[in-house]
Amino acid sequence: MRNAYIQHDLVVAIDNSVAIGEKPLDVVRAPDALVAAYTMRVLLLEQMCANARIQCITVGNGSGKDAFTPYIEGIRSVFTEVEEAMPPYVASTETNMETQQSALTITAIGTLQAPRTRGQYRYVIGHPHVGQSILDHPHEVAPLAGIYALWQQG
Repeated sequence: MRNAYIQHDLVVAIDNSVAIGEKPLDVVRAPDALVAAYTMRVLLLEQMCANARIQCITVGNGSGKDAFTPYIEGIRSVFTEVEEAMPPYVASTETNMETQQSALTITAIGTLQAPRTRGQYRYVIGHPHVGQSILDHPHEVAPLAGIYALWQQG
């Protein structure tokens, strides 16, 4: 876990993707739904590392109204992959001005779960990739459903 705040039984994690998407000046060109899915995937993994279950999500959409539906579809696809219902969400979308680069921020708020294991375990599953490298090597990305199933089993 590298990016979570834990207070009592709440776990808050945040991730963003900027200049990755379908806007004219994006550095990495990718479908908005895929960008949201990978951003949400990071948060689900961080919540799992803290042994927390996501209760709600916030979505900060700096890419404009056209990106909103694909972003939500991408987020929902992560929960579909792990066979869970998507938690409730609140969102804000930039509609006051046109942007030239994509910007997405997602926050996941979870609650700690009862301990599942004794001791600490570390596993290496898949290969780490960032940005364009994810698009170039999708077969090397760890399967989220399998990781989630292992987490549920402790």
